[in-house]
Amino acid sequence: MNRKWIASPVLALFLMLQPAHATAALDEGNFIPSNEALTTTAGAQAVYHSVEPGDTLWDICQKYQADLESVKAVNGLDEQSVLSIGQKLQIPGNMNRIHAVKKGETLWDISRRYSVSLEQLCSLNQGVNAENLKIGMNLSLPASAQKPSPVYAAPSRASADTAFFSWPIRGAITSPYGWRSSGFHHGTDIAARYGDSIQAAAAGTVAFTGYRSVYGKTVVIGHSDGSETLYAHLSSILVSTGQRVKRGEVIGKIGTTGNSTGPHLHFEVKKGRKYVNPVNVLR
Repeated sequence: MNRKWIASPVLALFLMLQPAHATAALDEGNFIPSNEALTTTAGAQAVYHSVEPGDTLWDICQKYQADLESVKAVNGLDEQSVLSIGQKLQIPGNMNRIHAVKKGETLWDISRRYSVSLEQLCSLNQGVNAENLKIGMNLSLPASAQKPSPVYAAPSRASADTAFFSWPIRGAITSPYGWRSSGFHHGTDIAARYGDSIQAAAAGTVAFTGYRSVYGKTVVIGHSDGSETLYAHLSSILVSTGQRVKRGEVIGKIGTTGNSTGPHLHFEVKKGRKYVNPVNVLR
C-alpha cells in the first residue's frame, strides 16, 4: 500500500516536468486557426440585409462593398423597384467573390470585368454552360478578382451597327448608373475638360436638341434599332434636330449646364422605353 501511494505522486511529478511541446503536439494535427477558416469561407457566403427606414439600394451596396448590379439581379430588382421596410435583401458574396450574371453577359465579359483569366473563372465554375448563362446565376470569383477600373479607353469606331455603342468621350466615371443617395441615376457621368468634343455613340438621326430642366443643354439621337442615346450638360450643341450623324461625329462640347457641379457628360442609353446601364453596351 505504501509503495503504491508513493509511486503516484512521483509519476505525477514526472509528467509535470516533461517539455511543453510534448503535450502540445497531441492537438496540433486537428488545430485550425479560427481566423484562417473565416478568411477562406466568408468571401463565398451570402449575407442578408433587412431594409431599415431611410435605406437606399445604393447605400446598402456601399455598406457591404457589394456590386450594385449583382444585388439587383439576385433580388429581382430594377430601376422601378421600391424597397419596403423589413424587406430581406440577399447580398451575394462579400468583397466581390460572387458575381450575379446580368442580361447579355458572357464568361469572357465577366473575366475581363474583374481582371481574372477565363481559365480561372471556368475552373471555379465547372459544370456551368458558358454558352447559356442564366440571368441571376451566381458565379464564383477567384480571390484575386478586382473591381472594374473606372477609366475607359477612347471611343471605338470599329462597328457600324448599334449592338454596342462607342464611348462618346474619354474620361473617368464619376457617378455610375444605378441607385445613389438622391435616387436612381439613369445614366453614367463621365468627367472631362470643359470644351472637350463629344462624339455620337452610334450612327442615327438627331431627335432632340435644346435645353432641358436638370439636364441643361441636351442632344438625343435615335438609332435604327429603336434605341436612343442622350448627351447632357453640354456647353454648346453642334448638330440640329433631324440631322443624320455618323458614329464618332462631334455633336457638342463638354459643359456644366443644368444641375451640374462641374464639367462632365451625363450619358444615357434607352432600349425602347427602358433605361439600360451604358457600361453594359459600350465598347
